[in-house]
Amino acid sequence: MKRVLLFLIIVVLVLSGCAGNKGSKDVADIAENKDVVRMKTTLTENERLFGIAFLGSYEGNFKAVKEDLKDKKFYSEFTFLDEIEKDRFFENEGYEVYAIVPLDDTVTITVSKYEFDENFKFTTGEEMAKISDGKPFIIRGNIGDFIPNMIIKAEKGDRMTEYTPVLSGEDGKLHVMNNEVYDFSIYE
Repeated sequence: MKRVLLFLIIVVLVLSGCAGNKGSKDVADIAENKDVVRMKTTLTENERLFGIAFLGSYEGNFKAVKEDLKDKKFYSEFTFLDEIEKDRFFENEGYEVYAIVPLDDTVTITVSKYEFDENFKFTTGEEMAKISDGKPFIIRGNIGDFIPNMIIKAEKGDRMTEYTPVLSGEDGKLHVMNNEVYDFSIYE
């Protein structure tokens, strides 16, 4: 009887493994990426809610952006970029492309449009993405270096931070003064 039960368990395990995805990349696969694990370790050590990297300015659709990214030297450092699917690519008007890596699945990240109101003050607009699974994603926006049009809100328990990605006019690097955000961009 024990042998039959053991045999049935093995058959079920083998069949469930064979029924898995056949060559397609599931979002869950990204969590196992060594670069994502390394980034999340860094975020934990630095007590940050998420990491962000400026990847450059790119035109075109999602496929064109991913092809252009492959030509960059940082691509080997962020191998998870190749695993990000189209449903994890969110965009607003503009060309600046950023990779976002949440600390873990206890952090909820909301990316919204950042707009001017009738008094020319910035206000949070339409929600572009809401991520709470701890997986990396890509956003594109910002009309120009000094005209941000996206705002990122990260929440974990009673911790909350808002960040607007914008490049510094001094050195072209991300302007990060908020201790809840970690810049993992590679600058040349």
